[in-house]
Amino acid sequence: MKTFPIHLKVEGLKVLLVGGGHLALEKIERLVQYEADVTIVCPDLSPEVAAIVAEHDVRHLAESYCKDHIGNHRIIYAAADDETNARIYDDTRKLPVLLNMVDAPDFCDFIMPSVVQGEHFTLSVSTGAKAAGLSKQMREQFEQYLRREDDILVQLDKIRDVFKRKYDTFNERRDRLRQILEELERIEKSE
Repeated sequence: MKTFPIHLKVEGLKVLLVGGGHLALEKIERLVQYEADVTIVCPDLSPEVAAIVAEHDVRHLAESYCKDHIGNHRIIYAAADDETNARIYDDTRKLPVLLNMVDAPDFCDFIMPSVVQGEHFTLSVSTGAKAAGLSKQMREQFEQYLRREDDILVQLDKIRDVFKRKYDTFNERRDRLRQILEELERIEKSE
């Protein structure tokens, strides 16, 4: 599956999650992390999902899914049984919403990549829904490497502010930064 990479701001965005079991768990964890306005529809929630719903004050409708639940939600996650997911798919095809059907990439408008979230950057890794385990392994490798990069980004941002005050043009700032980075590289190699 070929997907278009995009980082979407979901803070405050109305998201509907249908399902309350293990398939819904990862989705709800990530959605609350990014402060989406989530409504979860499911008669029964797993203890793990129920704990997240309670902790993050997520709206929970303890009932079975119906098309009316879509309302003005912009993103829909189908993480229920096959029959319910098929109904959600049919219900959303002519609506201006994005659908993610958990573990069914052929029926998704988007997929959820594996994410490395730093304080000052976000890196996503996807195998086009072909090998989620490989995406996870790549994410873990990137996390180890990039932890130190977050600290470097903070310093580079400070340097950038100084450079903006000191050098008039972008080209002057870029050239001076390259000189500094080359010098640092030479120092590291000589140690």
